Amino acid sequence: MQEIETPVCQNEQTLYLEQGSLAEIKDTPQKTSPDFPELLGKSEDKLKREFYFYQVRELMQKVGLHVSSQKTLGEIEDNIKQARNLGVKDILVTPFYYSVVKSLKLRDRKALSIGVAVDYPLGENGLKGKVADVKEACKKGADYVFCSLAKNSSSLSCFGEEKRKAIKCRKACKKPFGLIAQASLEEAELIRTVKNTDSLRASAIVIQGSAKDVHALKDAVRTAVLYKGKRNVYVITDVISAEDLAVLMESKADKVFTPHAHLIAKQLNERATFYS
Repeated sequence: MQEIETPVCQNEQTLYLEQGSLAEIKDTPQKTSPDFPELLGKSEDKLKREFYFYQVRELMQKVGLHVSSQKTLGEIEDNIKQARNLGVKDILVTPFYYSVVKSLKLRDRKALSIGVAVDYPLGENGLKGKVADVKEACKKGADYVFCSLAKNSSSLSCFGEEKRKAIKCRKACKKPFGLIAQASLEEAELIRTVKNTDSLRASAIVIQGSAKDVHALKDAVRTAVLYKGKRNVYVITDVISAEDLAVLMESKADKVFTPHAHLIAKQLNERATFYS
């Protein structure tokens, strides 16, 4: 019987059929191409870790650190550095703490935005006090200014005192300006508040609420997002866990400010290390 040679694939194993029986498969040496990690000169595990950390930093850019008055200077500096290491770029402070944070020798200071929350959290100061704080924040170099609205008058009725205060503060502000409203407002009142910021030319509406009922806060933020127009919608809250942060991110808020941004960053950092 004539020998039949049947190549299966060029440069790979060749199969020989001899006298009706399967011959021995002989390996042909071949040069394999390097895989992706090898091309980059890194291990697969290292690439996985870098991917997770990249995702964490992307997420933390939507989180701001709200500096609370219960912190010492050392704690404030440490919290900011921890948050900055994983992508946090915004710091929100009360007028008193602006100079404190500005004086810190922080890495990449030019990439950091520091905003001032005037009359936070109650929004019950008089007109002169609010306007003075707004002017002082702008004079010192704040990157943006938020003004708190009093809870009982947050709907910004056309002839209300709170509307007059908001107008005066907006005119006194030379930086991006936002209004802080309570998440506990009735839905109709919250909608009026958001819509009434049109006449104030505010660049942001900020929803303030507790993490104790994070789902109700999420609903309030969603309402604000629905009627925001060209404004950004931010949140000020005390969320302390990555799970609660995820709930608020579902509301499509542009940024979430929390005193615990550094702790959330640490949680995500630890999880990235674990999953990789």
